[in-house]
Amino acid sequence: MQLTNTTGGASLALANSVLTIEDNDPALVDYVWSSGNAITLNNGTAASPYPALITVVGVPGSVSNVAVTLSNFTHSLPTGLDLLLVGPQGQSVVLMSQTGGTNPVAGLTFTVDDMALAHIPQGGPLVNASYKSTSFATTNTFPAPAPAGPYASDLSAFVGSNPNGVWRLFAVDQINGAVGIITNGWSLKFSMLVPALTNDLVAAVSSSDSTVNVGSNYTYTT
Repeated sequence: MQLTNTTGGASLALANSVLTIEDNDPALVDYVWSSGNAITLNNGTAASPYPALITVVGVPGSVSNVAVTLSNFTHSLPTGLDLLLVGPQGQSVVLMSQTGGTNPVAGLTFTVDDMALAHIPQGGPLVNASYKSTSFATTNTFPAPAPAGPYASDLSAFVGSNPNGVWRLFAVDQINGAVGIITNGWSLKFSMLVPALTNDLVAAVSSSDSTVNVGSNYTYTT
Protein backbone atom coordinates (compact mmCIF):
# COMPACT_ATOMS: atom_id res chain seq x y z
CA MET A 1 0.00 0.00 0.00
CA GLN A 2 1.07 3.68 -0.30
CA LEU A 3 0.28 6.92 1.59
CA THR A 4 0.76 10.17 -0.37
CA ASN A 5 1.49 13.45 1.51
CA THR A 6 -0.76 16.26 0.23
CA THR A 7 0.01 19.18 2.64
CA GLY A 8 3.40 18.77 4.35
CA GLY A 9 4.17 18.97 8.11
CA ALA A 10 6.00 16.95 10.79
CA SER A 11 6.82 13.35 9.96
CA LEU A 12 6.76 9.86 11.52
CA ALA A 13 8.09 6.50 10.36
CA LEU A 14 5.97 4.20 8.14
CA ALA A 15 6.78 0.62 7.23
CA ASN A 16 5.64 -0.69 3.84
CA SER A 17 5.22 -4.49 3.63
CA VAL A 18 4.88 -6.74 0.59
CA LEU A 19 3.51 -10.31 0.84
CA THR A 20 4.70 -12.63 -1.96
CA ILE A 21 3.13 -16.08 -2.51
CA GLU A 22 4.91 -18.56 -4.79
CA ASP A 23 3.25 -21.74 -6.11
CA ASN A 24 5.83 -24.49 -6.72
CA ASP A 25 4.20 -26.87 -9.19
CA PRO A 26 5.58 -30.36 -9.92
CA ALA A 27 8.36 -30.40 -12.52
CA LEU A 28 8.70 -32.54 -15.67
CA VAL A 29 12.11 -34.23 -15.67
CA ASP A 30 13.60 -36.63 -18.24
CA TYR A 31 15.53 -39.79 -17.30
CA VAL A 32 17.22 -42.10 -19.82
CA TRP A 33 18.13 -45.73 -19.18
CA SER A 34 19.80 -47.86 -21.83
CA SER A 35 21.27 -51.23 -22.67
CA GLY A 36 24.03 -51.32 -25.27
CA ASN A 37 23.81 -55.09 -25.70
CA ALA A 38 23.02 -56.19 -29.25
CA ILE A 39 19.70 -57.92 -29.98
CA THR A 40 19.93 -60.53 -32.73
CA LEU A 41 16.71 -60.80 -34.76
CA ASN A 42 16.60 -64.46 -35.73
CA ASN A 43 15.02 -66.01 -38.81
CA GLY A 44 11.30 -66.65 -38.19
CA THR A 45 11.54 -66.95 -34.41
CA ALA A 46 12.27 -65.13 -31.16
CA ALA A 47 15.27 -62.82 -30.85
CA SER A 48 18.39 -63.37 -28.78
CA PRO A 49 18.16 -62.38 -25.98
CA TYR A 50 14.45 -62.88 -25.46
CA PRO A 51 13.56 -60.68 -23.71
CA ALA A 52 16.12 -57.88 -23.69
CA LEU A 53 16.19 -56.25 -20.25
CA ILE A 54 16.65 -52.81 -18.74
CA THR A 55 16.47 -52.43 -14.94
CA VAL A 56 15.43 -48.99 -13.72
CA VAL A 57 16.13 -47.85 -10.13
CA GLY A 58 15.81 -44.64 -8.18
CA VAL A 59 13.60 -42.66 -10.56
CA PRO A 60 11.21 -40.41 -8.58
CA GLY A 61 7.67 -39.43 -9.45
CA SER A 62 5.15 -40.92 -11.85
CA VAL A 63 5.48 -41.52 -15.58
CA SER A 64 4.18 -38.77 -17.86
CA ASN A 65 5.58 -40.24 -21.10
CA VAL A 66 7.78 -43.15 -22.22
CA ALA A 67 9.82 -43.28 -25.43
CA VAL A 68 11.72 -46.34 -26.74
CA THR A 69 14.75 -46.00 -29.02
CA LEU A 70 16.33 -48.77 -31.13
CA SER A 71 19.95 -48.00 -31.96
CA ASN A 72 21.65 -49.12 -35.16
CA PHE A 73 18.80 -51.26 -36.46
CA THR A 74 19.33 -53.48 -39.52
CA HIS A 75 16.75 -55.83 -41.04
CA SER A 76 16.19 -57.60 -44.34
CA LEU A 77 12.37 -57.45 -44.08
CA PRO A 78 11.13 -54.95 -41.45
CA THR A 79 7.45 -55.89 -41.85
CA GLY A 80 8.20 -59.28 -40.28
CA LEU A 81 9.39 -57.83 -36.97
CA ASP A 82 7.05 -57.60 -33.97
CA LEU A 83 8.10 -55.74 -30.81
CA LEU A 84 6.41 -55.89 -27.39
CA LEU A 85 7.36 -53.70 -24.41
CA VAL A 86 6.41 -54.94 -20.92
CA GLY A 87 6.74 -52.70 -17.86
CA PRO A 88 7.52 -53.55 -14.22
CA GLN A 89 3.83 -53.65 -13.26
CA GLY A 90 2.96 -55.94 -16.16
CA GLN A 91 1.62 -53.35 -18.61
CA SER A 92 2.31 -54.51 -22.18
CA VAL A 93 2.34 -52.47 -25.40
CA VAL A 94 2.92 -53.56 -29.01
CA LEU A 95 5.47 -51.09 -30.36
CA MET A 96 5.40 -52.29 -33.96
CA SER A 97 3.85 -55.12 -35.97
CA GLN A 98 3.51 -55.59 -39.73
CA THR A 99 5.06 -52.19 -40.35
CA GLY A 100 8.05 -50.76 -42.16
CA GLY A 101 7.54 -52.45 -45.52
CA THR A 102 9.64 -55.00 -47.38
CA ASN A 103 12.64 -52.85 -48.24
CA PRO A 104 15.81 -53.76 -46.30
CA VAL A 105 17.18 -51.14 -43.90
CA ALA A 106 20.60 -50.77 -42.32
CA GLY A 107 22.02 -48.72 -39.46
CA LEU A 108 18.81 -46.93 -38.52
CA THR A 109 18.14 -45.36 -35.15
CA PHE A 110 14.47 -44.66 -34.57
CA THR A 111 12.20 -43.95 -31.61
CA VAL A 112 8.69 -45.06 -30.70
CA ASP A 113 7.02 -42.23 -28.80
CA ASP A 114 3.38 -41.20 -28.28
CA MET A 115 4.51 -37.59 -28.79
CA ALA A 116 5.63 -38.34 -32.37
CA LEU A 117 3.61 -36.86 -35.23
CA ALA A 118 3.21 -39.95 -37.40
CA HIS A 119 2.72 -43.72 -37.21
CA ILE A 120 5.20 -46.19 -38.67
CA PRO A 121 4.22 -46.56 -42.34
CA GLN A 122 2.88 -49.98 -43.22
CA GLY A 123 4.65 -50.01 -46.57
CA GLY A 124 7.79 -48.28 -45.32
CA PRO A 125 10.35 -47.15 -45.67
CA LEU A 126 11.65 -46.89 -42.12
CA VAL A 127 13.95 -43.89 -41.58
CA ASN A 128 15.78 -42.21 -38.70
CA ALA A 129 12.76 -40.64 -37.06
CA SER A 130 10.24 -40.76 -34.21
CA TYR A 131 7.00 -42.70 -34.67
CA LYS A 132 3.90 -43.50 -32.71
CA SER A 133 3.50 -47.16 -31.74
CA THR A 134 1.89 -48.92 -34.70
CA SER A 135 0.36 -52.32 -35.42
CA PHE A 136 -1.45 -53.38 -38.57
CA ALA A 137 -1.99 -56.93 -37.29
CA THR A 138 -5.48 -58.10 -36.39
CA THR A 139 -4.07 -59.95 -33.38
CA ASN A 140 -0.56 -60.28 -31.96
CA THR A 141 1.01 -63.31 -30.33
CA PHE A 142 4.40 -63.58 -28.66
CA PRO A 143 5.88 -66.87 -27.43
CA ALA A 144 6.53 -67.41 -23.73
CA PRO A 145 7.91 -66.01 -21.51
CA ALA A 146 6.11 -62.99 -22.99
CA PRO A 147 2.74 -62.37 -21.34
CA ALA A 148 -0.41 -63.33 -23.20
CA GLY A 149 -2.52 -60.64 -24.84
CA PRO A 150 -4.52 -58.61 -25.30
CA TYR A 151 -1.92 -55.84 -25.47
CA ALA A 152 -2.25 -52.08 -25.34
CA SER A 153 -1.74 -50.20 -28.59
CA ASP A 154 0.08 -47.12 -27.32
CA LEU A 155 2.54 -46.09 -24.63
CA SER A 156 -0.06 -44.21 -22.60
CA ALA A 157 -0.58 -47.56 -20.84
CA PHE A 158 2.44 -46.61 -18.71
CA VAL A 159 1.29 -43.08 -17.78
CA GLY A 160 0.94 -42.57 -14.03
CA SER A 161 2.93 -45.69 -13.14
CA ASN A 162 6.13 -46.20 -11.16
CA PRO A 163 8.97 -46.83 -13.66
CA ASN A 164 11.30 -48.60 -11.24
CA GLY A 165 11.88 -52.28 -11.88
CA VAL A 166 12.64 -54.52 -14.84
CA TRP A 167 11.50 -53.50 -18.34
CA ARG A 168 11.36 -56.25 -20.98
CA LEU A 169 11.53 -55.94 -24.75
CA PHE A 170 10.30 -58.99 -26.65
CA ALA A 171 11.26 -59.15 -30.35
CA VAL A 172 9.96 -61.83 -32.72
CA ASP A 173 10.54 -62.23 -36.44
CA GLN A 174 7.32 -63.64 -37.88
CA ILE A 175 8.56 -64.31 -41.43
CA ASN A 176 10.97 -67.06 -42.48
CA GLY A 177 13.97 -65.84 -44.40
CA ALA A 178 14.16 -62.47 -42.63
CA VAL A 179 16.99 -61.62 -40.26
CA GLY A 180 18.39 -58.55 -38.57
CA ILE A 181 20.13 -57.03 -35.58
CA ILE A 182 19.79 -54.08 -33.23
CA THR A 183 23.52 -53.58 -32.93
CA ASN A 184 23.71 -50.91 -30.22
CA GLY A 185 20.75 -52.08 -28.17
CA TRP A 186 17.86 -50.01 -26.92
CA SER A 187 16.96 -47.28 -24.47
CA LEU A 188 14.04 -45.91 -22.48
CA LYS A 189 13.38 -42.22 -21.94
CA PHE A 190 11.00 -41.39 -19.10
CA SER A 191 9.41 -37.97 -18.78
CA MET A 192 8.58 -37.92 -15.08
CA LEU A 193 6.21 -35.69 -13.14
CA VAL A 194 8.35 -35.02 -10.06
CA PRO A 195 6.91 -33.29 -6.95
CA ALA A 196 8.36 -29.88 -6.10
CA LEU A 197 11.32 -30.04 -3.71
CA THR A 198 9.79 -27.36 -1.44
CA ASN A 199 6.33 -26.83 -0.03
CA ASP A 200 3.74 -26.13 -2.69
CA LEU A 201 3.03 -22.63 -1.41
CA VAL A 202 5.80 -20.33 -0.17
CA ALA A 203 5.03 -16.98 1.47
CA ALA A 204 7.61 -14.22 1.97
CA VAL A 205 7.27 -10.75 3.57
CA SER A 206 9.54 -7.85 2.68
CA SER A 207 9.41 -4.35 4.11
CA SER A 208 10.89 -0.89 3.59
CA ASP A 209 10.81 2.25 5.76
CA SER A 210 9.53 5.65 4.67
CA THR A 211 8.16 8.74 6.49
CA VAL A 212 4.83 10.54 6.69
CA ASN A 213 4.09 14.02 8.12
CA VAL A 214 2.03 14.40 11.30
CA GLY A 215 -1.09 16.58 11.12
CA SER A 216 -1.21 16.55 7.34
CA ASN A 217 -3.67 15.22 4.80
CA TYR A 218 -2.83 12.00 2.94
CA THR A 219 -4.18 10.06 0.05
CA TYR A 220 -4.40 6.29 0.57
CA THR A 221 -3.89 4.02 -2.42
CA THR A 222 -3.44 0.23 -2.82
